Amino acid sequence: MIRDLYAIVDKPAQRMLTMLLIASTLAAAAQGIAFVGLFPFLTSFISGDDAVSRWLMLILIATIIHAALVLFTGFIGRASSAAILRSLLSMLGERISRLPLSYFRQGVDGSLADMASSGIGFAAAVPHVVVRPVITGIVTPAVIALATCVIDWRIGIIMIGAAPLLWLAYRRIGAASSESDHHHTEAVAEVTTRLIEFTRSQSAIRAAGPNSIGDQVVDNALQCQHDTFAQATATQGAAIGRLGSLVQAVFSAIVIVAVIIALHGGMDYATLVALLIVVSCFTEPIVNAGALSGGFSSGRNTLAELRKLREIPVLSEPNKPGTPTSHDVEFAGVDFHYGDSRILSQISFTVPEHSLVAVVGPSGAGKTTIMRLLSRFMDPDAGTISIGGVPLPSIGTEQVNQLVTPVFQDTFLIEGTIRDNLLLARPTATDAELQVAATAAALDGLIDKNGWNMDVGEGGSLLSGGERQRVAIARALLKDSPIITLDEPTSSLDAVTERVITDTMHALRTDHTVIVVAHQLN
Repeated sequence: MIRDLYAIVDKPAQRMLTMLLIASTLAAAAQGIAFVGLFPFLTSFISGDDAVSRWLMLILIATIIHAALVLFTGFIGRASSAAILRSLLSMLGERISRLPLSYFRQGVDGSLADMASSGIGFAAAVPHVVVRPVITGIVTPAVIALATCVIDWRIGIIMIGAAPLLWLAYRRIGAASSESDHHHTEAVAEVTTRLIEFTRSQSAIRAAGPNSIGDQVVDNALQCQHDTFAQATATQGAAIGRLGSLVQAVFSAIVIVAVIIALHGGMDYATLVALLIVVSCFTEPIVNAGALSGGFSSGRNTLAELRKLREIPVLSEPNKPGTPTSHDVEFAGVDFHYGDSRILSQISFTVPEHSLVAVVGPSGAGKTTIMRLLSRFMDPDAGTISIGGVPLPSIGTEQVNQLVTPVFQDTFLIEGTIRDNLLLARPTATDAELQVAATAAALDGLIDKNGWNMDVGEGGSLLSGGERQRVAIARALLKDSPIITLDEPTSSLDAVTERVITDTMHALRTDHTVIVVAHQLN
């Protein structure tokens, strides 16, 4: 997992992670030296040797160094986790903003929400919470084993010979955890997706009555999560138990061999007691490391999902963005598919600058897709879309976003006030500019009644459909892009408000290119 982190995080996070690894290794080595120092200290103490104070001083120095390094690694661990978290979340946000809109039609809400809310947080915490004890479980026993070879080569050989078996058992924990955690992560993402659907579809679910399919879908997802969690716990627990049993077997073998050597006169009892105490320090870090090693697998699964996200092709961007000299729109031989479904086939048309054009057709004809393609939420499979004679990929997504403002039928509002939602379009807008946009969108009556600081609720839930639509239109007018596209802009409006919006659209074409999507012309 550490290699995966290095490959995906930015340079500052890499530096913090390197410092953590170095400091953790030195701390584990200092701990190992302190444990090894127990051998000559105990031997001297039992035998009454005058060298007791010298060995005690060595243990104290190693312990102080270890304690200082532990404090330092705690600080660096927290800092590295914060840096990694910031880097991973930034990468996720940047990647999501560049992915074509068609990616989000694949039901990825749950996996992205789980990744952002818990998966990335857990992966970022691994260096601080898991890396230090795992490094201790490797380095400290290694120091003890090498020192034991000097004290008694026979015991040292047992320790070193057991290392490959212990490593295989440790790796088996990771392998078992990786597979079970992957299934559990998928189940959690499915639960999140279903809960999002459940909360957004309450009106339909309640209308369906008790025991509706909506309840069943959520219940099934929760049961699947429960089953995969139980399976993951059992699988990891069994692998950790096998490592613990192997460690105990190694410890028992060392004790038996050491006692046999002592009984045959190959080791005095003072050395035997000291050796057994030191050897007990050999096993504990390994068991602790095994218990935490599953954290690597969970973090690795999250990083694997992030890598997959990075491998999804994004919209190409020009090295030097082109600048259109006019704002006419042209579609030339455009094809587009959603998966295997063809939505547009050889679509060609031109919208002159400063004109009002309606795109009319039945549901599913691809009208909204045309708006999305013009906004460059995705690129067509074939053909060219141009503004002022410059293809959209040559203009660049950021510049296209400045040139084109879409108002879709499924209006999105952020949780906050009406003012907050309008200022999304232009944060520097003055009160006078806000008022002009609100009046043109027939939103002034609502503002006069409730004020600019009226709370719209999550996703605009405190407003009616028509009010949400008018807020979205006012936001588009405030942005004042040269090209404005409107998807069924009057579908949720009363007759009086519809007249105001229609007059506004006609007025806009004097200095804007306006494209209106509708089922029929009125």
